[in-house]
Amino acid sequence: MSMLRLLCTLVFMALITCDLSSKNVDDELDISGFILDKTVSRFGKIYFSNISSRWEEHAQLGSYSIIVEEKYVPQTGSLAVIYLNGKKVMQLSLGRKEHVIIEHSKNTVNVLINILLEQQFPANNPDLAHSGI
Repeated sequence: MSMLRLLCTLVFMALITCDLSSKNVDDELDISGFILDKTVSRFGKIYFSNISSRWEEHAQLGSYSIIVEEKYVPQTGSLAVIYLNGKKVMQLSLGRKEHVIIEHSKNTVNVLINILLEQQFPANNPDLAHSGI
């Protein structure tokens, strides 16, 4: 039993060293395609869940990372801040009514889709300069 354990440990160590030796130190791990929830209130959770359920239809839009962050502002309620690929793209007041929050989530998804499409197909693309489109 101990000989089998020693053999497994040696094989595991060999696999790790082979894998590490084939990578450069400068290589980075690229994680994309996720939506992170940093909301704190019930209304923020409703907002996030509506965004994430609507986003599932558009998940194939390429490399992205979305962070939905909520900040509490005294006497005015919650402020939602949306980051796309590390850049702040929008900020809005959530309010206290569920139908308003659902409408905000629809608008947020539309804005994010437009930004990602603009990144993939810029309007000043020279391929489309003389097409008349």
